[in-house]
Amino acid sequence: FLGRCQVQLRTNGRIRACVLKARQIGLSTIIEAIIFVMSMLWDNLNSLIISHEKDSAEALLGMTRRYWEMYPWKDMHVEKYSGKQQLSWSDTGSNVQVATAKNVNAGRSRTIHCMHASEVAFYDDPETLMTGLRQTIPTRGLSAVFYESTANGVGNFFHRTCVAAMKNTSEYEFFFYPWHEHPEYTAEFIPDIERAKFMNLTDLDEEELTLRAMKLSDDRLIWRRYAIENLCQGDVEKFHQEYPTTPHEAFVSTGRNVFSLPDLLGHY
Repeated sequence: FLGRCQVQLRTNGRIRACVLKARQIGLSTIIEAIIFVMSMLWDNLNSLIISHEKDSAEALLGMTRRYWEMYPWKDMHVEKYSGKQQLSWSDTGSNVQVATAKNVNAGRSRTIHCMHASEVAFYDDPETLMTGLRQTIPTRGLSAVFYESTANGVGNFFHRTCVAAMKNTSEYEFFFYPWHEHPEYTAEFIPDIERAKFMNLTDLDEEELTLRAMKLSDDRLIWRRYAIENLCQGDVEKFHQEYPTTPHEAFVSTGRNVFSLPDLLGHY
């Protein structure tokens, strides 16, 4: 992810990322790291982090604050303000603020150079909020916009943004991170006493056969069985929602469908 963002900066002088992901991949962490480093390297950089809830917004700023506390060159900068909703520096003039998506007027009166919309698929009114915020981001010069979320149905703002990015009809580059690319989603990270319950792979269902044909290891299949039972209440459709294998699966599994999910995925 970092490498692809660096290519965008070198090529276009800006970053535009639309990120669809499985749960707990760590994309918010690296996005906050990018914004923090940009705040240290460029003067007067205004950044805004938005989340669907107040606690999660403050937690995202907490990541930035942790980077600041561990920053090797911290003594070269002067902290101006550090609170629950803002972190700023007087020597660079840069600042990072957080807001919740419930305030559709958040950031409208400012010029914003970096924006991270976290879990944007779960905002109440993303169209109004993002239309207002998008006007605050300069069309020329350094800027970065990150739309990042797990899926939450089809036809909404995030789904349309992802589709446009996939078709290359917008300024955004599409990023997708499925569950089976996460290094920790393997049998190695299941407690020994639990792992033994899912080790027998002699009788694979149709989806598991498909995953094996995709070259997924047995360790991945074991983790998948464990996650369905223990993280998704035994519901494979919940697993598709939280830990998708493909973008199509992510969106279809979270929508309200007339037809069953297996039929929809089987005929795609």
